[in-house]
Amino acid sequence: MRPFISYDDVNITPVSYQSQKYDSKKQKTTELKQPIIKKGKTINIGDVNDLFELVRQLNHHVDDIESWEDYIEVSFKLKATY
Repeated sequence: MRPFISYDDVNITPVSYQSQKYDSKKQKTTELKQPIIKKGKTINIGDVNDLFELVRQLNHHVDDIESWEDYIEVSFKLKATY
C-alpha cells in the first residue's frame, strides 16, 4: 500500500543576495568580502496536498526573484499517511 504524501506548514522566504558591487567612479565591479544577504517577509502557504500543487505555488512566487543571485527559501514538513 502506497502512502498519501502531504506537505504541511509550507513557508516561502525571498532572499536577496549580493556578492558584487559596481563602483561608478572606477567604472568596474568589485567583489565584496562579505556578501549582503537580506531576507524578505516570510509567506505562509499552509498545507499542500501533492507535489504538483507545491510546484504551482512556487511558480506563482518566482516573480520575487529579481536578480541572478537572488533565490527563494522553501521550508515544509513532509507527512506520509497510510
